[in-house]
Amino acid sequence: MSTRIRNIFQDSDKHFDPGNTKNYDLTILLSEDGFSFIVADPALGKYISLGVYEPVENLPPGKTARSEIMLNAFNAFVNNHSFLGKTFASSRLLVETRLSTLIPAALYDPDQIAAYLNYSFHLPEQCHFASDMLPSADAYHVYAIPADWRKLAEISLPKVRFLHAGSCFVESVHMYARTQQLNEAVFVHLRPAWFEMAYLANDKLIFYNTFAYSTQEDFIYHILFALGQLNLSPEMTDIYLAGEVEQDSPLHAIAKKYLRHVHFTIRIENIGYSYIFDSIPQHYYFTLIHAQQCAL
Repeated sequence: MSTRIRNIFQDSDKHFDPGNTKNYDLTILLSEDGFSFIVADPALGKYISLGVYEPVENLPPGKTARSEIMLNAFNAFVNNHSFLGKTFASSRLLVETRLSTLIPAALYDPDQIAAYLNYSFHLPEQCHFASDMLPSADAYHVYAIPADWRKLAEISLPKVRFLHAGSCFVESVHMYARTQQLNEAVFVHLRPAWFEMAYLANDKLIFYNTFAYSTQEDFIYHILFALGQLNLSPEMTDIYLAGEVEQDSPLHAIAKKYLRHVHFTIRIENIGYSYIFDSIPQHYYFTLIHAQQCAL
């Protein structure tokens, strides 16, 4: 049965030409909760197209079923938007999965990725193992994704480069801290049912992890617990929120209640943004927007 997809946002600059993809850079983000894409025109020096989509119906709780449903929906979407399957100057597919961990570069062995992940996770039978080198952390981000995701993407998206979305998040917050001249900061990137958290100090990644939540109390508990483990004060530490969380929403409100210095991220201005982005809060779609600007 096909899954209906809701258009959260879709717009393109007047200069966008779907027949000119060979001169554009494409980034797609695929998760169990939806998918999105962004297109940049290097000649104009700005992003010129953005699309964000999610399923209309609630997806089943099982990871295998959710992955299969989203994959089928994504495949149908690419078939109906044929320009995505054309050749781009560069193309990235960011995959979101919590089946991942960081391994220091000095300890990394590419033949041991499955062993690293099996230590912390119960892995599905059919999965593809991969890793991304994170220059800012001097570490490898190792992860597993559904094998069907990899297979279908290679067919539908020619010459696409696979990356873990968390890898781009880590490199993006490092870039953010540098451009905003932050000596120390905690970044929290919210997803619908989980969030990722990174702590940077003196230009180094000190901590990165993901946490599941179902209530606002879960959300703040994990943040406060992590701060405690890092010996960081909720009264003194700058917390930067990114992702699709509205100002004064329950999650934002509880963060402000227990954390003194809560900020929303802004867009890094290494590249321009078309007028289509004017109505979008700057902290939305953080990883998707900054993936093309980070070091990966």
